Amino acid sequence: QPAGIAGGALVIASLVTLFAAAVEEYGFRGWLQPRLATRIGGSAAVVLSALAFSALHLSGGARSGLALANIFLAGLLFGLLKLRTGTLWCSIGAHFAWTWSETELFGLDPNPGSPPHGSIFDFDLVGAAIWGGSGEGMNVAVPVTIALTALILPLLVIRESRGAELPAG
Repeated sequence: QPAGIAGGALVIASLVTLFAAAVEEYGFRGWLQPRLATRIGGSAAVVLSALAFSALHLSGGARSGLALANIFLAGLLFGLLKLRTGTLWCSIGAHFAWTWSETELFGLDPNPGSPPHGSIFDFDLVGAAIWGGSGEGMNVAVPVTIALTALILPLLVIRESRGAELPAG
C-alpha cells in the first residue's frame, strides 16, 4: 500500500485512536488517579497510576525494560497534565496526539512500516533498534525517552491548577 493514507481510513483510524486514548485516560487518570490521590496524595497517585498504565501495556506486547520505562514516562506525562490542569481533556489530547502522530502521521508503529491501513508518511528508520525502535515500536527508542523527559520536566516545576481535583502530594 502506498505511504499516503486514504482520507476515509485516516478518519476511521483517528477516531479509533481517540477512543482508545480516551478510554485509557478515563481509566487511569480519570478514575484511578483521583481515588489514589485521596489516600496517598496527588504526586504519589501520578506515579502509581503510571505504573499501572505500564503494567497494562505488558498485555499489549511491551516486554523490554526500555519500552516499559518509556510507557511509564508517558503515564507520568499524562498524569502530570491531569494533576496540573485539573482536567482530563489535556491528558486525553496529549495521549491522542502522541499515539496518532506515531502511527497515523509518521507510520512508526511498529517500526519499520506503517499500520495495515497506511499512514500519511512511512518513515522506515534504519540503524540500531535503540535509536529507531523495533518490533515493539518506538517505545523502545532512546529518542522517545529524551522527548518524554523534556515534556515532563516543565510539569514538575509548574504548580497544580487552582481547580485541580487532586490534592498536592
